[in-house]
Amino acid sequence: MSILRKLFLPREVKELIKKAEAGDAEAKYQIGGIYSAGKVVKQDYHEAAKWYHKAATQGNADAQYNLAFLYFLGRGVEQDPQETLKWFNKAAEQGNESAQYHLGLLYYHTKSADGGYSQAAIWYRKAAIQGNVESQYMMGVIYSNGHGVKQDHAEAAQWYMKAALNGHVEAQRDLGLMYYLGEGVEKNYDEAAKWLRKAALRGDEIAQHHLGVMFTDGYDVDGDYSNVIKWLCKAAERGHVKSQYHLGLMYAEGLGVLLNYEEAYFWLLIASANGHEESVESRDSIGRKLSKGQRDRVRKRIEKWLVEHEKK
Repeated sequence: MSILRKLFLPREVKELIKKAEAGDAEAKYQIGGIYSAGKVVKQDYHEAAKWYHKAATQGNADAQYNLAFLYFLGRGVEQDPQETLKWFNKAAEQGNESAQYHLGLLYYHTKSADGGYSQAAIWYRKAAIQGNVESQYMMGVIYSNGHGVKQDHAEAAQWYMKAALNGHVEAQRDLGLMYYLGEGVEKNYDEAAKWLRKAALRGDEIAQHHLGVMFTDGYDVDGDYSNVIKWLCKAAERGHVKSQYHLGLMYAEGLGVLLNYEEAYFWLLIASANGHEESVESRDSIGRKLSKGQRDRVRKRIEKWLVEHEKK
């Protein structure tokens, strides 16, 4: 860095540079963070990478992690999968939870890391034990699918529970589905409804759909289909095809709503347009009950609905 440039640096940065030039790795890491954030000085990823590298080579785990991210994104340095893996590895070996998670992510999803699922399971587990919620969820996914480990639904349920209790939406949904199906846990519709509802309230369309159709698998709604309609509507509006189909059937049968063939035709037409084959027969059957004017009115509604939902 030129002497002229140093003159115009904020006092706190000058003090950090003095410490860094004396060999302080933490100061070097902090300078890298200042240039990366761009709040105290003008954002400069090249300068950030330089300081992170200085700290990383001295063993600063946080600097190693941040440097790996710069290589991953190609900010301030050339994008380089091998350097990314190298620095994530160094940080992860020192116990950096975020590095362990991202190392697991690399092994699980990319070809830049040899070892695949088995290595992903190792690093996700290390991060999960430290409380990394996303890693806890991924351990559930790994055991549920047998990726790099022997498939074990009971183990998957335990990891989903950990993540779900920490507020992870997909974990709440998947735990609810395990209770719904009796996979890894004893089938329990009350527990299924509890966890699916938590995820549904946060906008998960799969959870919304399953809450809506649980009654078809024996969940007692005591003849009250209002919640069924409520959750099916939410999921259908968000584009969940099976919910669109089931909602169409409920309007066709008058379950929880007034019988309404136009509304049934509307949802069945959308579901079939989205590739749901089972809805075609019901759509055509309902369509025959409507006049041409009613069918045209529904199609105009659908055109408007599609325009509105393309914007979302």
